[in-house]
Amino acid sequence: MNRKLTDILVGRPHLDELPESAKRAYYITSNSNVPIQNLEEIAQYIWNRIDKVNVVSIFTGFYSKYGYETDGPVGSLILADFFAKANISVQICCETDLLDIMRPIASELSLSKLISFTKFENFFYKKNSILITIERPGENSRGICHSMNGKKINHSILPIELEIQKNPPNAWISIGDGGNELGTGYYRTAVEKVIRYGKQCKCGCGGGIAAYKKADRCILSTTSNFGAVSLSLELAKQNNIEWKVSTIKVTKIIESLNKLGIKDGVTEKAGTVDGISVDLRNKMYDLLKFSF
Repeated sequence: MNRKLTDILVGRPHLDELPESAKRAYYITSNSNVPIQNLEEIAQYIWNRIDKVNVVSIFTGFYSKYGYETDGPVGSLILADFFAKANISVQICCETDLLDIMRPIASELSLSKLISFTKFENFFYKKNSILITIERPGENSRGICHSMNGKKINHSILPIELEIQKNPPNAWISIGDGGNELGTGYYRTAVEKVIRYGKQCKCGCGGGIAAYKKADRCILSTTSNFGAVSLSLELAKQNNIEWKVSTIKVTKIIESLNKLGIKDGVTEKAGTVDGISVDLRNKMYDLLKFSF
C-alpha cells in the first residue's frame, strides 16, 4: 500500500490548513477498526472487472440546505471523462434538475462526447455495470438520509439504494468524505465514534447520520471530488493511459457549476468546495500529481 498516497487522500499533509469540514475523512480513517481500503487495490478491482461489464455508471448529487453542492459533480465529470477517453462506455446519472446542469457543462468544457447522461428511470436498463457513487446521500440503519448537520434530507432523493438491492451491479465503488454517503457503511463504527451526529442525529429517527450499506470498495478523501480525481489518476497509471488533471480544469468545472447555482455545500460560497480555499485546493492537487 502506498502510505504516502493514502495520507494525501485524507489530507494529512495539509491538516493545519484544512477547515474542519475537510478533516472528516482523516478522523474516520485514523479511528477505524477496519483496514483502510487503498486506492491501488480499488483501481485493480475495477480493471479486473471492466471487460465483464457493458458500462461504467456514475451516480452523484448531494442536496444540502443550500441546494446541490459542488462536491460530487466535479469528480463525476472528470472520472467520466477519463473512462470515455479510455474508450470505456460511461454514463452519469442523477436527478433531472442536476442532470440538466451537468450535461451542458460537459459540452462547454469540451469533455468527451462519449459521456452519456441518463435519467434515473433508465439508469438500470443496462444492469451489467460497474457502479460508482460519488458524494451521494446514504440511508442510515433506519432508511433515512441525513446531511452532515444531523438533519433529515427533505429534498426528493431518488431511491437508488432500493434499485441497487433489486439489480446489483457487477461491482460497486463508493466515494465519500464524511461517512453519510451511500456505500460508506464500511466505516460506520468509526463514523459513529468521531463524527458529530454520526450516532445520534437531529431528526429524531435515532439512527444517526452514518450510512448503513457497504459498497464493494470505498474511498474516503478530503472531498469526494478529490477521491474521484485520484481514482482516475490511479486507473490511468495502472494501464499506462496518458491522462492528466490540471488545477485549471478542476477550477473551470467549479466555476461553470457556480454560474448555474451549484455552490459549496458547507459555506454556500462560489469557488470553494467543502470550505477548502482555491489556493489550498491547488496545493493539494499539485501534491497529488507528484504521486503518479
